Amino acid sequence: MGGGKANFAPRCIKKTYNATLPPFQNQPFLSIFLHHPLPRRTAKGSLIYLYPMQPYIHQFANFLRVHMDSIAVGIVATLLMIYGAYINNYFKKITRSIPYVGRFALFVVLCSAGYAFLSSQLVYLLKTFLRGQADLPLISVVVGAFIVLAFCARSGKDV
Repeated sequence: MGGGKANFAPRCIKKTYNATLPPFQNQPFLSIFLHHPLPRRTAKGSLIYLYPMQPYIHQFANFLRVHMDSIAVGIVATLLMIYGAYINNYFKKITRSIPYVGRFALFVVLCSAGYAFLSSQLVYLLKTFLRGQADLPLISVVVGAFIVLAFCARSGKDV
């Protein structure tokens, strides 16, 4: 077979070193530990690729995939906790004309069967959506969803 070093850089990466950077930034001194070369910078200073972060991104995304059930339940439960009062008030408004006993029975059905069905279907749809995502979009969607829910809870005075 052919001799020489194995090249771990993608084909789209230029193999020349940037002469405008200091010498220590052109040396792949951490490639011993990372098993691939360090990212190179162009003359403008933009990063060509984030290859050294890929193992960590993949490992964290796999951690999220293992705990996908808990994540989906957490997001849906937080949504129902924040917006459950609005659903109940709307339900109360549309059932005003029904006598008290009928309204009470419908409210029990809404809470026992309605919320259970809604949460089970939302958890299933959310898990299906998240499982179809690649590593970086999965991390972005999960972190972004919890941040948005935190702001929604804060603005709704639920925190």
